[in-house]
Amino acid sequence: MEYYDFQLRAWVADKQQVVTFVHSSPAGAMQRPQITSPNWDSLAAFRDLLQSAMPQLDPAELEARGRELARVIFPEPVIELLMKSLTCVGPDDGLRVRLCLDVTLSDLPWEYLSLPSVGGFLALDARLSLVREPPRPGRQKSTPLEKRHLLFYGVRNCAADGYDQWKIAEERDKLLKAVEPASALLESRAVLSNESDCKTALLKSKEPIDIFHYSGHTDVESGLGYLIAEEIHQPAGSLARLNADALGALLQRAGTTVAVFSACNSGNWAFVEPILRAGVPVVVGARGLVETRVATRFCEQLYKALAIGLSLDEATSWARLRLLEPGSLPDFLRWQWGTFIVYTQTPEAVLFPRPEKPEVAQEQSAAREARHLTIAKVAQRDRAAQKPSPPDWPAVDENSRRSTLFVETTIQKRDDPTNRSVSWGTAFVHKLIKGGAHALTAAHVVKAPASDETAEYKVALSSRQAPLVRVEVVKRDLELDIALLLLPATSEWTALPIGESSVVPEGSELYTLGFPLKSELAGASGRLSSVHGPKGLWQTTFPLEHGSSGGPVLDAQGEVVAVASGGIDSTRAITYAIPIDYVVKPL
Repeated sequence: MEYYDFQLRAWVADKQQVVTFVHSSPAGAMQRPQITSPNWDSLAAFRDLLQSAMPQLDPAELEARGRELARVIFPEPVIELLMKSLTCVGPDDGLRVRLCLDVTLSDLPWEYLSLPSVGGFLALDARLSLVREPPRPGRQKSTPLEKRHLLFYGVRNCAADGYDQWKIAEERDKLLKAVEPASALLESRAVLSNESDCKTALLKSKEPIDIFHYSGHTDVESGLGYLIAEEIHQPAGSLARLNADALGALLQRAGTTVAVFSACNSGNWAFVEPILRAGVPVVVGARGLVETRVATRFCEQLYKALAIGLSLDEATSWARLRLLEPGSLPDFLRWQWGTFIVYTQTPEAVLFPRPEKPEVAQEQSAAREARHLTIAKVAQRDRAAQKPSPPDWPAVDENSRRSTLFVETTIQKRDDPTNRSVSWGTAFVHKLIKGGAHALTAAHVVKAPASDETAEYKVALSSRQAPLVRVEVVKRDLELDIALLLLPATSEWTALPIGESSVVPEGSELYTLGFPLKSELAGASGRLSSVHGPKGLWQTTFPLEHGSSGGPVLDAQGEVVAVASGGIDSTRAITYAIPIDYVVKPL
């Protein structure tokens, strides 16, 4: 199975915008960079949540967060190139998505990227491999060998009575037992901190250390990464540290190809970068806290697959999927499939090639069949778990009201102050900006005045009775019937999350909020009856009355997927909504 590079570079430019550029893919390179404006507070909150002490994450929440991540570095042109690249590779081949990120972006949890257009999480798609760092050509290919060597080094954290609070010996025993079936291909040796410090263990190894596995504690201080290099005795005083740059030199000297760190926050860029810079081809680290069962199962599958001679891409995706296999982990730990971050700077897919013999090819074929069986088991479990539960519309309603606006439009003749008309509609906060916010509504709600008229536009938050605030119409698209409003910094606005209308199937239950007729803010549920309405509009079953136009149309996750437009007759029996994908690009 051959993997082809899809190299995506992303960096933070002025004004906290993210610039994304795909410079290499099977379908070619992009003509121009793409720019997005992420919600940095939301991204940081997700990162911090994953780094907290064993958070409880609902699968739906994880996927929603993954879609938010994808909107940062996978805008529509990048998605289109990704999908085109998938069609360029053979049915038995794959795509290696290499994320080449600047320092500001590097510690965000990109392993949870989710794109509905490819079926969900990228890292769990059997056709894809998600890694970090660009390839650095020039490194000599590994020599085909029958056996490789693994060194496990573990740091014990001992209480006053000598009890190891981290149970490193237990982790060692589980991991070595797990890789026992591959002992003919992978010779494993373990050293604990009561036997030697880490530096000495590396220097005294008589064999090349193809795979180095560290279990203990890593951290960053004043921008410098380090690991604890010897036994910890409580109460802990000064701890012996091995800086990441010195560690990188030791691993490079030992001939290490893969360095894996089963330690808290060992995936942080400040710890990983010096090791990569020293020339270690592949570094695998953890985000936040890593549970022993997760580390053991992930590494077991990774090491066995690599020793058999599978590619890093096959081994990594298999190890991640292994964590989701039925019975592998308790449900509360299943989200940790994205805990390990894989950095690879080698252009070689197969890290440990084996001699070309019929029996070797047979072993590798059997391993690939086992990998496909894991993929099938996970897919079957996911299908069984996808029994849709009824949408929680009261919760969607409550969360969305704080962002829904009553709109009042006053049109007045210039030469006759008494000749004026007042109309009403709905809008919603779409995006927070410096000095205020942007809101979306239907263009006919805030219609433009004629040459002999003046217009005044005001909004009130969540209620007709709330104080009215003057706003400005920034842009109108009469063909789409969409308008963009500028809200002043006089209130604390809350933006609604924006979804993707392209992934909403016909028949989906949806929810809308608006100010129908002369009523207060009210919600209504309905269905998407057709995505093929006139001019690309959605046909819906919402009871949209006058005044509801411009309101948000929400999915079960509370994300805006369309904008309410209105009905076509006095009965309002047929109503329409403008898909949000049509709206966001032009505005």
